[in-house]
Amino acid sequence: MAEWDPFREVKKVKDQINRGVSNLVGGYQKPYSNITQNPRWVVINIELPDIRKRNIILEVNDERLVVRAENSSRMVEKGKNSYYEADRSYGYHRTITLPKGLAVDKTEAKFIGKVLKIRIPKRKTSKKVSIK
Repeated sequence: MAEWDPFREVKKVKDQINRGVSNLVGGYQKPYSNITQNPRWVVINIELPDIRKRNIILEVNDERLVVRAENSSRMVEKGKNSYYEADRSYGYHRTITLPKGLAVDKTEAKFIGKVLKIRIPKRKTSKKVSIK
């Protein structure tokens, strides 16, 4: 049985409150993501549910990758004696510090099934040298 950690419990409560407030008033959330690498690529997958491709902004430079995505919706209901209107805006924002030695000018990105798939190739930094 795991030992009780009060700091972990406080963090859980804080995360729940932040999620609830973001859902009520809109705002940016940190999307779920995973980052892997192999000898040739750094691969980043970021989940962006309920986002359209045209609403995604991707910026990459030698130091970091920034992903922003926003979704705005407007709901209007007209009844016989009532009228209801609501504007909602929410989005995702994630900044990832990149390792050195990437060819960021050759970054590839695809948005497939609500997942943004980003591949950044690694630069070839060494080569074999023959000794004469």
